[in-house]
Amino acid sequence: TGVSGGGKSTLLIDTLYKSVARKLNGAREHPAEHDRIDGLDQAEPAGPFRWRNPPRVELIEFAPAAGHAFVDAACSWRGFRHRRRILLLDDPCWLLILDEIESLSGDRASHLIEQFWHPGGPPAEVAPRSFRIGTRTVLTLAGGDAVDLSEGGEFGWRSPAFGVKVPAPLIRCTLRSPLPAALAALLSFTAEAPALELVRETEGFRLLVKHPEFCIRFPRTGGWRLLPR
Repeated sequence: TGVSGGGKSTLLIDTLYKSVARKLNGAREHPAEHDRIDGLDQAEPAGPFRWRNPPRVELIEFAPAAGHAFVDAACSWRGFRHRRRILLLDDPCWLLILDEIESLSGDRASHLIEQFWHPGGPPAEVAPRSFRIGTRTVLTLAGGDAVDLSEGGEFGWRSPAFGVKVPAPLIRCTLRSPLPAALAALLSFTAEAPALELVRETEGFRLLVKHPEFCIRFPRTGGWRLLPR
């Protein structure tokens, strides 16, 4: 987790997705992702390649193991803390992402949280909040008030070469909520399009993947647990 454009998506999303998608279906394109709060990115741009006031970034846990890999990281900026936990499972072949946003000052006002996904090819909506990308990958989003698909505009573009900017698909998930708040995503590298539900608990969050029925708990203290339904 870190500055938008600073490599966090490449490290935590693009790299994992790219390696798995190419292994499964020869995918050449992959979705990147970034977030902002109240229209603010995680640093102030200072030209095309520099940033001012970068966030404080921390790697909380990195735990690769047989059958899965887990990353827990956070960045703090402008009075907010964005924590991201990523769990990659081998069987079923899923990548689960939990984003948590909290105020460092105890602010309880309502904030607009936006999560942007930039798929490398045209996505096709296969169910509410679920989009097929390529032949065997489905992105499913949970926790937001609304999800919309567009192309062009402020964020719906890509740059295939220096100085070139072309329209590209954009999937945006929005949530207006007091903090703390959370959003979740599932990348399924199979032909299935499982439904996803994000449930808030006293000690953390549960992600319910409904096809097949999995229940994964992410305690506030860290780590993750696979639970029976």
